Amino acid sequence: MLYCCFSIPKNHFMSMQFPIVLVAFPICRTVPSWTKLLTLFGIGNKMKKKVHSESEKVKAVHQLESGVDAAVVARDYNISRATLYNWKSKYSGMEISQVKRLKELEDENRTLKQMYADLALDNKILKEVIEKKL
Repeated sequence: MLYCCFSIPKNHFMSMQFPIVLVAFPICRTVPSWTKLLTLFGIGNKMKKKVHSESEKVKAVHQLESGVDAAVVARDYNISRATLYNWKSKYSGMEISQVKRLKELEDENRTLKQMYADLALDNKILKEVIEKKL
């Protein structure tokens, strides 16, 4: 079997937590670049997810609702128009304080659902144990 080796560029090597200088893999029809190889091994640079605060999202929706063109608002916040319309569907007509309250309620709902799932599982296990004893 033939193997092809890639050396990892020094600037990327310095950011890694363990020393890999040479990567070898079997040759196939298309030889991936070193960045694709690192991504396969879970090492590569992953795209950063842009995080906008809730207040930025609400401000963008208010601008859109006030009549500013969607393309202009999207360019100002460096997002796509689709993202802007998703924000609009979620935050339309809300103020920042209401968004914070919504976030708190969503967190509380998540914990309550988790508690219910744990209790339902405990209940099911106890019922099975009781049935086996009888």
